[in-house]
Amino acid sequence: VIDLLSLVVRTCLPKILAPGFFGVDAARVLHVLNEHAVGRTTLHELAKATNLTERSLSELVLRTTGFTPMRYLLELRLNTAMKLLRHTDRSIEQIARECGFRDRYYFTRVFTKHRQTTPAAFRREVKA
Repeated sequence: VIDLLSLVVRTCLPKILAPGFFGVDAARVLHVLNEHAVGRTTLHELAKATNLTERSLSELVLRTTGFTPMRYLLELRLNTAMKLLRHTDRSIEQIARECGFRDRYYFTRVFTKHRQTTPAAFRREVKA
């Protein structure tokens, strides 16, 4: 039993108490990322807003969500866009801007790459 406990402590404790994570509230960090989801931001700006280093922020978000911070923001934007496409009649241009994409064309390209359908086709499918 002692050997098993020792093994658990040696393997799990460093992951739990990784440098930069002691006392860090992951929910607060994700809340800060949610607040920055729409605007154009950099990893450096996100790290500064969360009082973490870029590396610590990246590791924490990756462990918590399975995504890098920038990919997590992209997923938030795409999920918000999907809700707007499903529940509003706003134009794709309006939705693109509201979700932080520079224009409709870039939004369509990113949406298609990550959701395997265009925004217009997605809207038609969910409204049918």
